[in-house]
Amino acid sequence: MRVARINGAVTKLLILLCVFPVANAVVDPLTWGLAVGGAVGIYAGYQALQCNYVECCTPKWITPDLNGRMMANITNYLHGQHLVKDVVIKSIKAHVRKFDPQKPLVLSFHGWTGGGKTFVSKIIAHHLYHNGFDSEFVHLFIATHHFPHADSINLYKDNLVNWIKGNISQCQQSLFIFDEVDKMPRGLFDAIKPYLDYHQHVDGARNLHFLSNAGGSGITQIALQNWKAGRKREELKLKDFNSALTLDAFNEKGGLKHSSLIDSNLIDHFIPFLPLERQHVKLCVIDELKRQNRHASGKVIDHITDEVVYLPLDLGVFSKTGCKEIEKLVDYVLETLPENRFACIII
Repeated sequence: MRVARINGAVTKLLILLCVFPVANAVVDPLTWGLAVGGAVGIYAGYQALQCNYVECCTPKWITPDLNGRMMANITNYLHGQHLVKDVVIKSIKAHVRKFDPQKPLVLSFHGWTGGGKTFVSKIIAHHLYHNGFDSEFVHLFIATHHFPHADSINLYKDNLVNWIKGNISQCQQSLFIFDEVDKMPRGLFDAIKPYLDYHQHVDGARNLHFLSNAGGSGITQIALQNWKAGRKREELKLKDFNSALTLDAFNEKGGLKHSSLIDSNLIDHFIPFLPLERQHVKLCVIDELKRQNRHASGKVIDHITDEVVYLPLDLGVFSKTGCKEIEKLVDYVLETLPENRFACIII
């Protein structure tokens, strides 16, 4: 990739030499070589200087910080997802430490809305890139925005391949996030299989995340059976979900249905996001209050937590929307409760 840019600089020099008059009509090879070499050196120096201020694909801007802060953020702010914490942290650490990995790390996140799938991707981006989720090397694709029409699948495939190739050519240390995979056209991801496979001669991305609601019902049933049996949530293991998740992703409607990525075992981990219980929702409420620099009494916090719908309706075990609507509920309750004047203060 650097060669292409250097060649571009040389080309610009050639054009400038043709446009602007040269003192001597004949330029000897030595002078010509010095001119070209000087231009290359100037360009390299300019590029190095530019990267001090503008994001580049260099260690200054891509600085994985996986030991302390990422672990702390996931542990402190991702509630009720012990399986996610274990698999995500270990797999990313192992992948980043490889000097020349044979394939990208491909993680597929599954579960009900509001369980933390997007949140985890943002934390990962935050600790891989200096600019976090705002880095130009983090690319987010949303089904309803980028791939809304199933009958345009061939166009979407071409666009996706070109987009992946173009961004990888700029920086292989890229992160691609596909949200709402269950709403994407079937067969979409087969087009990018060469960039995820074990090919030494094909430049591939380093990290891809598939976020999907597919498998959410199966995950919930397993979690509910565990709850009814009186077992602790933390006793659930990844192996309890592996077979069900793989089958659900392969068979349910969406971008991974009958996908060659699953057939070829190119998805490294299918990670279940468990449905959140009331205790986890309450922690999300507390986090949101802290984010808004507000303090609330236990009574107000319980009231906000109770505003969430819990399923099954006869048992009220799991939040229907996870923590997705907590910000809205906090704003609403704090503005409408009469005791809010006395229970909540700005800190």
